[in-house]
Amino acid sequence: IEAQTFGRERRRITASFGVSSYPEDGVYKDDLIKKADDALYHSKSAGKNRVTPA
Repeated sequence: IEAQTFGRERRRITASFGVSSYPEDGVYKDDLIKKADDALYHSKSAGKNRVTPA
């Protein structure tokens, strides 16, 4: 995504995602959320602006 101007500041917007899949990563909501959250942590620690599967 290219940089955007907000007022006088130029900012680059990034997004990181952690993705879990039912039923491969769990059948219960809490398990799926935990796996997605762990994957999100890995996305952020690997440099951000990426999608990481559980």
